[in-house]
Amino acid sequence: MPTPPCPPFSGHGIYLDEEGIELMLEHETFLVPTLVAPRAVLAAHERGLPVPEWALEKTRRVIDVDQENVARAHRAGARCALGTDSGVSLHGQNLAELALLQEIGVSPMDAIVAGTRRGAEVMGLEGDLGTIKEGKLADLVLTDVDPRASLASLSDPTRIRVVIQDGRVVKNLRG
Repeated sequence: MPTPPCPPFSGHGIYLDEEGIELMLEHETFLVPTLVAPRAVLAAHERGLPVPEWALEKTRRVIDVDQENVARAHRAGARCALGTDSGVSLHGQNLAELALLQEIGVSPMDAIVAGTRRGAEVMGLEGDLGTIKEGKLADLVLTDVDPRASLASLSDPTRIRVVIQDGRVVKNLRG
């Protein structure tokens, strides 16, 4: 199957200004922020991992600016999809990004949509993924919490009880 064309997207959003936001809206570009990335750099340093001083300095300089710029883009109507820079943060905890989106004003349901439907759209795979509909791949995640009530709990892999990928159970912690 050939790779479908992807819509334009902008990663991160750290240095996004008003002109950039206007261009994103004009060209219907997706913003794929990675709010968890700078926090992951600081957390790695706190765990004693070797993080270069220049990386710590940059992280401290941009962490608040990043949040504000992504929040401004969201308030302006930019479409966000979930992103994490997963090579920076601990694997299996990428859903912490959802709670960070909520902190900047994204509703819990819109944050969930960013990680599901919008993620599929940004990859050009919305015909197969991103929503629950007959004929689409059955990719589902079942949790032991209502994610709308506790997005932060989704960053804990033990709260993810069942994972179904392409109709097959690949993780089952029920019971």
